[in-house]
Amino acid sequence: MAVPRVLISDLDGTLLGDPAALDRFVAVTAAWSGRPRLVYATGRTARSVWYEVDHGGLPPPDAIITDVGTAIAGGDREPWPEWPTVRATWDVTMVRAALLDLPGLALQPNEAQTPWKVSYHASGMDRAALRRVARTLRRVGIQGRLVYSSCRDLDVLPRGVGKGPAARHVLGRWGIPPSDVVTAGDTGNDRDLLRTGGVGIVVGNALPELAALRSRAGNRIVHARAHHADGVLEGLSLAASE
Repeated sequence: MAVPRVLISDLDGTLLGDPAALDRFVAVTAAWSGRPRLVYATGRTARSVWYEVDHGGLPPPDAIITDVGTAIAGGDREPWPEWPTVRATWDVTMVRAALLDLPGLALQPNEAQTPWKVSYHASGMDRAALRRVARTLRRVGIQGRLVYSSCRDLDVLPRGVGKGPAARHVLGRWGIPPSDVVTAGDTGNDRDLLRTGGVGIVVGNALPELAALRSRAGNRIVHARAHHADGVLEGLSLAASE
């Protein structure tokens, strides 16, 4: 199994979801010679991630990307204040006001909201509905980015922000090229993350929205059969064998 310089993984449905698989992941990675830098990229809050590190068996990371890529903190648990870099066209109050009466959208609880993210429950939205959301935002001058995943969660972010851009920011700060990086995920909000490194692992329990994700120049996508953390380990083996 090849050991990447950096492993960036989603949490829920990827590293988390099967405690026995997580234990196997911890055992295998602990035995690696020259442990890679480990980054978690998740929709969770930072507080929730650190709780899993302290109480849930997650290995301590070198950095975390939280709130769907709108916040970064180092392994010392200190936020990186330079992220996100957002232009003046972003205004969270304007986003909420513009989408207030749009059918099919219901704001998620307050703990899911941040100054850089507006999160909605939005079950079963199709492309036409997502285009309608985008048009509504453009009418009020908001250059937002829509991240739809699990056929139920819609996050409205500033343009240029998300798990993938945040991962690239981390790599740039560390001076590590994407070719030395492996990423892993299971839902649509991991799509740009999976395109960030030299290899992207789609775990076996991934949602159908990632089924069509394929390799392209400089970015190899491997689809594991094993689920959760076992899928990450399988993907690392598959990447090494190709």
